[in-house]
Amino acid sequence: MSIYSYIYVAGAIPQMNLILLSGLWKTPEDVYRLRNSTAWAELEAKLEAYGIKTLCWIQIAGGVSSKSKQINLPVDLSQQEVRGAGKMLAALQNAGASTASMASSEAYSAMQLGLLDGLWTSSGALESYRMFEVSKYYNSPEDYRILYAIEPITISMKTWNKLTPAQQKIMTKHVQPWVLFVNISLLLIFLRCVMETIAIIVVTMPVLVPVEQAYHWNLI
Repeated sequence: MSIYSYIYVAGAIPQMNLILLSGLWKTPEDVYRLRNSTAWAELEAKLEAYGIKTLCWIQIAGGVSSKSKQINLPVDLSQQEVRGAGKMLAALQNAGASTASMASSEAYSAMQLGLLDGLWTSSGALESYRMFEVSKYYNSPEDYRILYAIEPITISMKTWNKLTPAQQKIMTKHVQPWVLFVNISLLLIFLRCVMETIAIIVVTMPVLVPVEQAYHWNLI
C-alpha cells in the first residue's frame, strides 16, 4: 500500500488531468463530493483497469511555492519559469509563464539552481520534499486554495485480487469511517502544522484571500 498522487497516472488516464486544474474547486467540500460522483466512479474503473485500487480518499490543498517573487495572481506568472503537471501547463502558459514538467524529486534541485522560479505543489509535497528550503514565498492554502491534489491510500489490484473477500471487507470496513474526518477536519490540522513548519524558513507566506482565489478560476 502507498499514498499515491493520481496526477501521476494522467499520462495513461488523460481524464485525471482535471483533478489538478487551478481553481476547479472552491472548497474542501466541493472536492470531497467528487468521490461519490458518477464521474469519479468512471475514473475509479479506469484506475482499477490500470492496476490501482483506492482504499482511502485523501485530498490535500496546495498552492504556489516561488523563489524570485510572490505569485498570488495569474498576472504574476508573466516571464516566470514554473513547474506544473498535466493539462495545467497549458493554463500556466496562457497566463504568460514558461513551463517545465518534472518529478517532485527533481524540483528541489531545479529551484536551488535557479532553473525554476516557482512550482505548483500540494502542501504535503512542499513539506515532504522540503521545497520550502529553496523557496522565499508560498501562498498558504489554510483558508482559500488554488488547487487540490488527490493523493489516496492505494493498493495494487494484483495484491487486492490475492486477498479473500473477507480480507477485502476488513480493509474497506476499517478505512471508510475515517474518510470524512481525514479530509475535512484533519486536513485543516495538517495544513496548519505544515504552515508552522515552513514559516521558520520561508520569508513571505501570505494567506490566500477570496479575490485572489477567484482570479485563478479564469485560468481554466
